[in-house]
Amino acid sequence: MASIDQITLRAAYNSLALATLGACPVWDAATKRFLAANCLQQADLDYGALAKANEACAYERMRLEGLYGRNWRDDLRARQAARCLTEADKAAEDAWHETFTKPYWQAIRDLVLVPAPTVSAAVFKADLIHAEEAWNDSGFAADCMQIITDDFARLTAPSEARQLWDELINRYEAAEADDTATDENIDLAGDLIIEIMVMPAPDAHAVCWKLDHILAEPGGPASYTADYVEQLVADYRRFLGEA
Repeated sequence: MASIDQITLRAAYNSLALATLGACPVWDAATKRFLAANCLQQADLDYGALAKANEACAYERMRLEGLYGRNWRDDLRARQAARCLTEADKAAEDAWHETFTKPYWQAIRDLVLVPAPTVSAAVFKADLIHAEEAWNDSGFAADCMQIITDDFARLTAPSEARQLWDELINRYEAAEADDTATDENIDLAGDLIIEIMVMPAPDAHAVCWKLDHILAEPGGPASYTADYVEQLVADYRRFLGEA
């Protein structure tokens, strides 16, 4: 019978996997195969064929100990029975390994090779690799460290919208910092700030920048035309609507 700690750990482990579903069909399919293989392997160990075989072997050991004493394995009369018991025990373990353990390890390999669609999926994959020591799997040639490195690099990279925002901000701030107040430089800064303000903010930090730009001017905020601020209104409503 599984202990409370084992049950709690297994429930938490499977819950983490379930929480990653819904972002990518390929990941979902691999995760479902992993969960099925995991549950089936454990179920057979707890109350399936292997559990029944282990119980039968335990009863046979108890019977032999009752007949020949605690050191029954050393008794010549129990030699044949001991040999049969060992063979039955090994056969049950081999069958369990073939039917459940091999598919479980293959499911782990398949899941680890799927690019994680979300950060939560990448975290679960890293935990799975750690828990099962996938890097020690002789049947798995992939570089586990490279896999999770690639996942996190891809998932934490700035979005295209954020990259464009950063580029515009850098150009605008460079134009504003230029002491040569030429018509060309003034026009460039003006065009850039309009482009920045009409661009949908890629994240809350960008909304904050827009608000700071409008509200933090010397003497208070200036008057702006509706087309200048309407995107900002849409931005803060989008990010603060559920606050």
